[in-house]
Amino acid sequence: MVLRIAGLPVFGPSDLVAAARAVVGWTDEAVDVMARLPERLSGLLDDVEVLVVRVGSVVERAEVVLGSVEVAMADVTSLVARVDPVVD
Repeated sequence: MVLRIAGLPVFGPSDLVAAARAVVGWTDEAVDVMARLPERLSGLLDDVEVLVVRVGSVVERAEVVLGSVEVAMADVTSLVARVDPVVD
């Protein structure tokens, strides 16, 4: 319990011990997070590499499809040009 003298908090020994324990707990957590960081970053980089390969594959497939669509559009344009005079 915090004692107040003239409105200012005066901490007792148990308050100081509790605060020190809290800081030590935070330090342990920070050390644990930092210790696991390289492993987590390595895993993240592995995932990014896999994602880049997959995106590259999708782009290649999209380019093939786009090429096929362009050929089909050229064929359709040619067909319309030949059919249009007959329809008129």
